[in-house]
Amino acid sequence: MTDPIVPDCFPPDDRVALFVVSMAMAGNDVEYALRQVVLANPEGASDEDRARNRFSQKVRLTYGFLFEGIDALKAWAKDEPDVVKLLRALPPDGAALLKQVRGLEQQIGPDAIAHVRHHTFHYPHPDPAKNPDSTAELAEVIATADDVIARVDARSDGEHTFPFADQIAVGLSLSRHDDIEVQGAKVPTGAVAFVHLVRHIHLRYCNERGITSEVIR
Repeated sequence: MTDPIVPDCFPPDDRVALFVVSMAMAGNDVEYALRQVVLANPEGASDEDRARNRFSQKVRLTYGFLFEGIDALKAWAKDEPDVVKLLRALPPDGAALLKQVRGLEQQIGPDAIAHVRHHTFHYPHPDPAKNPDSTAELAEVIATADDVIARVDARSDGEHTFPFADQIAVGLSLSRHDDIEVQGAKVPTGAVAFVHLVRHIHLRYCNERGITSEVIR
């Protein structure tokens, strides 16, 4: 039996196939980022341990990848009837996950989510088209960071050179949250739900087309 190749499983002229691959890309990133969060915050970790392990950066990436994935899911479901048909054919467990993932935006707030997305994968810079631009928001976050020490990590085994910048970055991306503790608590469960939802989407797609994917054990 020959190994299945990607173009055979996901024909490039098949819009649903493109949707499934897009979701698989997002699922990978969310799952990996979430695993990195756990590794960066082992049992008994101190604040210094978490800073050294770049815990806040990995939380920020989980937020960013999750909300980018949800945004892509919404766009596919809005403009592609065959994608909607696939989503409606998900089993009860998959349908429940889809509802949970879609509800996350409302629970956290669309404005807060958009802000996280824009400030996870973009760095503050001058922009004449915006007033105020992202440099003003950066200045606001820096002004409140009087509990962050501006140290530099020059150790050869360090994960990063400027630990203080991670604290500013996460503060900037989460600055539109009304209650970071409450809203942030929804992200890990939402991220897990998204990953499992993508697995349901992939399985439904493969079952409908009689595709047997190679599974690595």
